Amino acid sequence: DASTTWARTTAAAKTGTASMWFDSKNYTCNGCIEILQTPNLDLTSITTPHVTFQVAYQLLTNPASAQNWSDTLRVDISTDCGKSWTTLYHKYGTALTTTTPTFSSAAFIPDTSEWRLESIDLTPYASNNNVILRWKVSSDYENNLYIDDINIGSTGYNAIENQQDLNDMVLV
Repeated sequence: DASTTWARTTAAAKTGTASMWFDSKNYTCNGCIEILQTPNLDLTSITTPHVTFQVAYQLLTNPASAQNWSDTLRVDISTDCGKSWTTLYHKYGTALTTTTPTFSSAAFIPDTSEWRLESIDLTPYASNNNVILRWKVSSDYENNLYIDDINIGSTGYNAIENQQDLNDMVLV
């Protein structure tokens, strides 16, 4: 829709000086989906592959209200060049929130204590040399969502090490 999408921000970061964010608070398109996707990855040389990332999120509306909404974050994997996808991670509502209180009418900008480390086991895909991962946010006109410190590999290995690697990720 050529509107709001994933962007780099220096307003918040778990580590370093920047993170990725999605400005759902100002995106009045309920149900619209924005995707951040890796280039093809070869997992064959990685022992017990996994992906970890930091997430930060707070709801805009009270989850106890009669009408409650939430943005949704999914991480999907493809081993056939994006023809089909399998969901590895799917959170929304209070399960996605990383701070207390779980909601606020103010635009959410997390401090370093308001992040949660997520880890996804990629061992079932270890024999694949053509893996694509995507972070997929579905907007429900709620609050800001942040992602930082994406690591793909095993202990001591980081496939996305610098800004250039992040730049290689594709918005779709």
